[in-house]
Amino acid sequence: MDEDHADSAAPAGGVQVTMETLPEELLSHILSFLSLPEQLKVASVSRQWHQCVIGCLARYRCFTMDLIPIPAFWYYTNERLERVLSHLPGLRRLENVKCQNVGDDLMWFFNIEPAGLLDADILCRHCPLLVEANLRGFKLDVPALERLCLGCPGLEEVTLPAACDEACVEVVLRGLPKLKTLNIDLKKLTGKFLSLLPANLERLEMRGVFKLLEEELERAPSYTTLEELDITGLKNASCPALVKLLSVCPQLMMLDAYGSGITDAFLEQLPVKIPGLRVLHISGCEGLSEAGLLNLARLKELRWLDLFDTNTTDAVLRGLLSATRLSFLAVGSHCDRPIQSTEDVLCDLVLALPSLREVRLSRGIWINDVISFLNGRLPHHRNVTLSLPTSATSKLYDEPEEGDPLRLEIYPD
Repeated sequence: MDEDHADSAAPAGGVQVTMETLPEELLSHILSFLSLPEQLKVASVSRQWHQCVIGCLARYRCFTMDLIPIPAFWYYTNERLERVLSHLPGLRRLENVKCQNVGDDLMWFFNIEPAGLLDADILCRHCPLLVEANLRGFKLDVPALERLCLGCPGLEEVTLPAACDEACVEVVLRGLPKLKTLNIDLKKLTGKFLSLLPANLERLEMRGVFKLLEEELERAPSYTTLEELDITGLKNASCPALVKLLSVCPQLMMLDAYGSGITDAFLEQLPVKIPGLRVLHISGCEGLSEAGLLNLARLKELRWLDLFDTNTTDAVLRGLLSATRLSFLAVGSHCDRPIQSTEDVLCDLVLALPSLREVRLSRGIWINDVISFLNGRLPHHRNVTLSLPTSATSKLYDEPEEGDPLRLEIYPD
């Protein structure tokens, strides 16, 4: 080190600043930029560094697979997970943890329990403050979930793996009074657990193909706080059972029924049972006809509507003129089925509905015609976004003029 550089490293008083002389608050801030494995390594440098690292680890709130840079083939074992979690006493959120073979979709499809599932008791020992837990990858049964409810009583959001049964769901509902979000993807459900839903539940996600029995719903109370419901893929439910499901969710604001077996009769009851619905996903619901979709015009509070892969006709689009708060609309077909509506009616809807901010189009729709029609016709105070799939960009020959309120965005196919 030259003399000039050595002089510049010391302040006017002649005392050189080193990592050892830094204030503890500043050293902790510097160490917080290291990855978790690096923090654990430097903790052995000195007693001061050890204390600073302990403080850094106590501030970790979310555990994800990318918290520790690992090879793609690496997975967690019980020993590895316990070693990591033992250093994170302030953990609040546990996202998906990869264990051996859990990534094999065929094992889930054939309901084969993967080897190397993790022990949920590790969470009880090291994560008493957990608020959110994705339990896919853990070995769960009724006793294990009972211990988890006792060890992590503050859980508000829980995701259960497909290997669980309805008895496991009931344990979670009975043992977690603060539960606000429940995500389940079980193949064998009847809906019996619905009678146990806590009064403060806000979101229920029950994906998968299973039966929903009307008699079980009859015993269910009215969940005035339930605001979001996801029934993606629900096909083996009768229409009376689905309508009854609406009756027990009067305050619902978001309904995701992607690819489900909902019918025209269900849509007919939707504005009656849930007049305040704001977000509706019915993409891929092949059982809906024009007559059923016309009921969407009666949802006066609707803001967000996904109509991909449905029988959306010009009459359905014209009916949406009464949805004066609609800000997002997805229309078209991702598969090879013919599109029932025309570009003229869609463009008329965009021009006539001031609330509409984004229109998402599929690759099989007349994208260039829509752009050509809307170019220069929108009022300057409006900003409308056309979202296009990546595959459509290669066939794009028309773009909005410079300064036009019409804008293009690309989304992945």
